[in-house]
Amino acid sequence: MDEELKKLIAVFRFGVIADFVGGSALARGKIEELMQEKCARQWQIPGSIRTSIGESTIKEWACRYKRSGNKLESLYPLERSDKGKPRAIEEETAAGLITLRKEIPEASLPAFISRAKERKIILPGRHIPYATVYRFLKAEGLVDRPSGIPADRRRFEADYPNDLWQSDVMHGPHVTWEGRQRKTYLIAFIDDMSRLVPHAEFYLHERLESFLEAFRKAQRDTEKTLCGQWAFLQKQSPGAYLCVIGHSPSACPPLSARGQG
Repeated sequence: MDEELKKLIAVFRFGVIADFVGGSALARGKIEELMQEKCARQWQIPGSIRTSIGESTIKEWACRYKRSGNKLESLYPLERSDKGKPRAIEEETAAGLITLRKEIPEASLPAFISRAKERKIILPGRHIPYATVYRFLKAEGLVDRPSGIPADRRRFEADYPNDLWQSDVMHGPHVTWEGRQRKTYLIAFIDDMSRLVPHAEFYLHERLESFLEAFRKAQRDTEKTLCGQWAFLQKQSPGAYLCVIGHSPSACPPLSARGQG
C-alpha cells in the first residue's frame, strides 16, 4: 500500500471520528446517537469494498488518535502482525482448542469441533469454518493423530492341548418354541491348540446360566484356562463368570490374537 492511499484512508477515518475527538464535550446520549447514526450509514471507504463500519472499529480509531496525541498518522492502516494465522479464532478460543486437542488427539475434525461446541469452547451461534480450524491446528502441530503403540496382531497358539479353550457366542436362527418364534444363540468352545470342539449347543438366550451349562458339558479336564471375548463376559453381573470352579477365566478384547485363537 503506497503512502498516498494510507493518507487518504487516515483522512477518511478522521472524518468518521471527528465528532468524538473534537474539543467540545458531548453528552452521553448524544454520543450514543451519533454512534448509531454512523454505524447505520453506508460509506465509500477508500481501498475497500465494504460500505459499513462497526461500533468497535470507530471506538478503536478514536482511541488510537487520542493516544497518539492527535496525530493523523495514528489512523494509517496497520500492517497485519497475524499474517498466515486464522483471524476468525479469538485468543481464548484458540487456547481452549489447543487444550481439547491434546485431550482427544485421535478425534476426527468433525468430532473435534462437535466436542468443542459441547464444552462451549466455540460459543453457541459462533461459526468457525472447518478449514479455519484445520489451518489453526496444523500451525500448532496438532493435526496428525498419534500413531501410538500398534496392537499385537501376531498369531497366537497355546503350547499344549487343553491348556486354553476359546469360547464365543453366535446369533443363530429363529425356531418355534412353545407356539412362538424364538431367537437362538450358539455357545461353543474350541481347544486353542488342537482345534477340537469339546462342546457347542444352541440356547434360547445368552445368559450366564446357559454359558455355564454349556461349559460343564464341555469339561474334559481340570485346571485349564478358559478365554472368552470381553463383550460377552463383561455384560454379565460383575465377577459372576469367576465362579467356574477349577479354571482360570480370562477376558480378551475383541479382535485380539488371544481372543480369536
